[in-house]
This record gives sequence, structure tokens and C-alpha cells, in this order.
Amino acid sequence: MISIPRYQQIAIEIASRISSGQYKVGEKIYARSSIASQYGVSSETARRAICILCDLEIVTSEKGSGVIIKSYENAVNFIRQYSKRQTIDTIKENLLKSIARQQKEMDTLNECLSDLITASEHFRSMNPFMPFEVKITSECSYLNKNLSENEALALIYLRSNDRMTNGDYQKINSVNRDKALQELKGLIKKDLIESHGIGSGSYYKLKMHIRDISEYINDNDESNNIKYITTSNKKSAQDRNDHLNKTERAVVDLLANNILSKTQIAHELGYKTVSGNLKEAIKNLLELDLIELTIPDKPKSKNQKYRLK
Repeated sequence: MISIPRYQQIAIEIASRISSGQYKVGEKIYARSSIASQYGVSSETARRAICILCDLEIVTSEKGSGVIIKSYENAVNFIRQYSKRQTIDTIKENLLKSIARQQKEMDTLNECLSDLITASEHFRSMNPFMPFEVKITSECSYLNKNLSENEALALIYLRSNDRMTNGDYQKINSVNRDKALQELKGLIKKDLIESHGIGSGSYYKLKMHIRDISEYINDNDESNNIKYITTSNKKSAQDRNDHLNKTERAVVDLLANNILSKTQIAHELGYKTVSGNLKEAIKNLLELDLIELTIPDKPKSKNQKYRLK
């Protein structure tokens, strides 16, 4: 409960006795020292209680005459106002307690949500190849058609990596840039992935209707069996180098022990300027994830350089 000062409690009690008829109008009650003694408080506390009653014209206090009851009606009004205030204070107190409880519950909810997210991320990292499904309607032109192994690997990769570049597709499927682009376009036509960005900054993401279906799989239903395909049998970076052209190989060899800009690469290779052939070679190497930018956030920076990954 909200604490009420002692002098106010004394004033309320005296007013209650007046409103109940225990004290009559014109009757003289205790002097200040007697009130202090009766309620076990200091003279100052008793004085403050009497001052409240005097201000409300419930009593009068004259030096040498003590305290005299002045108005029954004012005493009744004071008690009514006090009761209303008590009701408001009680509502306020209950409201604050309710807010505190809700805040505590929200803190608990936030903690549980944080734990769930952490646990989910940990589980995903432990088991990235989660089962997934594609919702297919009767209007789908690819109904009853299967995905190729390359397409399945691409979807599995996107299921755990959020996005994929042409270079990523080339790495996981050991195909060249043109073949990767062709198969990625096929996945777009099948409404399984979508393209974002342009040029060397382009990438691919799963469409929103691709979602986890592990809870719907019946282990006893052979039609629901899902074959997990891993990339353990995929070729290494050395294998990918076998598909590089002469210019691309020269750039890779040059960056093996150096960090250079396009102009510096051109100079080292004997070019007078950065030729279109060299630009294309650098672009392909970036997509193959064999080299990387030193300033990835600003691809067109004048201070941009390249290094071997």
C-alpha cells in the first residue's frame, strides 16, 4: 500500500470522529500537546495535523483555547475526498504492479526467444542439409519433373547459406561460368530461386515459398525419402584451376605472392593498359572465388586491389 504521512493519518482520524458524531460542533478537544501524547507523535507532527483541519475549516485553533470543532459538513467532505483518493491510489498501485509483472514476463519472453534463436542457429550449423520442399500447384509446368543433381546441390547450398553467386555454383558443381549461368536461369524459370543485383555483384536467393518440411516427412513412406547430396566428392581449388584460360592462370600466379591493383596487374603482365580481356579474367576469377577484393564494400574504389583467397 502507498504510505500516508503520520500527520495526515491523525487529521483523517479526527475528521472521522467528527463525521461519526463522536465530536460535536463547538466541542473543545485536546490541545496540541495532548494530541501528540495521545497518538505518540512529536508536537510538530500534531501541529501539522491540526493545521490541515484548520485549513479545511473543520476546526479552529486559538492560543490558550485549544482546538474547537467548527464544521461537521467539512469533516464529512474531507472524509469523502480522502476515500476517493484512496481508491485512485489503490488503482494506481495495482496498475504499477501489473506493469511490473508484465515487464518481468516480457523479459522472460525475450530471454526464451534469444535462447531459441541461439539453439536454432547452432542446430542449423550442425545439420545444414535440412530437408526442404517446393510447393507446387497444378498449374506448374514442371509438375512430375525432377531436379538435376546440380540443381539439387544448389538448393541445398542456398538452404544453409542464404545466398549464392555464379562462382559459388561453379565451385559446388564443377562447371564453367556459362554452364552455371544457364542452369541458374533454369532454376529461376522453375520459380525456385530469384536473382538480385547486376554484373559482378549479382547473387541468387531461394524464393519465399521454399521452406523446411522435416516435420511432414514419414520415415515409413518410401515416396518421401530424401537423398542428401554432399559436396565431399567435389573437386578442389586445384581442379578448378585446370579450367582457367592463359590470362586467368597468369593473374592467379601473379597474385600468389602479391596484392595488386588492375593497373599493376596489367603492368606486370606486359599490358600498356587494362584490356577488356584482363577485366574479364579478373571478373571470372572473382566469381570462381579464387581471388578477392581488398575493399569488398567499395568494389569501384580507386584504391581497390586484388589478392589470392
